[in-house]
Amino acid sequence: MVRKTAGLAGLTFAVLALVVLPGSPAIAATALPVITHSDTTSATIHVPVAGYQVQVTATTTPCWVQAKSGSQFLFQGVLQPHRTRTFSANHGKMNVQLGSVHSRVSVLVHGKTVPHWAYTPKSSPYALTFTSVK
Repeated sequence: MVRKTAGLAGLTFAVLALVVLPGSPAIAATALPVITHSDTTSATIHVPVAGYQVQVTATTTPCWVQAKSGSQFLFQGVLQPHRTRTFSANHGKMNVQLGSVHSRVSVLVHGKTVPHWAYTPKSSPYALTFTSVK
């Protein structure tokens, strides 16, 4: 849940509240991915947990995707609109190449999507590098 509140000098801040349903593991605020670099062709994203997954969804048009973790290719192909693929990071690092700006990338921790966090590429092709603790 995101709630906006007035801050100093009339500035607005977004306050993030973590909602946990009974019986579901919480995703701690310390597990939120952090974009450490971003430009028109690439981004580097740090996920501060050892085990995570990256989920790619083609939104409105087909999207070519290549996912690689270490030296292992996880997937290379075209996702059709509204289709999703999920990839597990091996040894904390993953590279994802996207061929369309009409895609959305999410991160999963403990099998649950990190709430209020998604990435949409700025151009095509676009390279995402994910890193984490080992």
